[in-house]
Amino acid sequence: MVLRYDDPERMLPIAGDTFIDKDGNATVLTETNGVVGYGQGMDLYGGMKYGDRTMRDGDLGGTWHGDTYMVDEETGEGHFRTDWLTISKYESTLAEKIENPKDGLRVGYWLVYKERLKAWTWMGPKILFNN
Repeated sequence: MVLRYDDPERMLPIAGDTFIDKDGNATVLTETNGVVGYGQGMDLYGGMKYGDRTMRDGDLGGTWHGDTYMVDEETGEGHFRTDWLTISKYESTLAEKIENPKDGLRVGYWLVYKERLKAWTWMGPKILFNN
């Protein structure tokens, strides 16, 4: 199915759909660890109607079935809070396999090793672990 960012009545995205973003670029959606669009840099739900609400690019206060929608400011990628949690756990699992990481090493898209902290640091949406 072809989904367009500018169509507020579009269906929910699934892996294999082609998504036309707000710049007109077409991308075939993939799924990684149960998250559609992981690492593809798209705001899949922005501008989409749900009842009397329209999700907006960067709408941090909006809810969808009780789940907060967040768009990462750096990449423009949007997911619901539960998907962001899944992504952080997935990237943490990948990082655990790395012996002797170097400062600035990135695993996935949002996990970076900080030598001064001797720890992996989440660089995604800042409200991820609040609530």
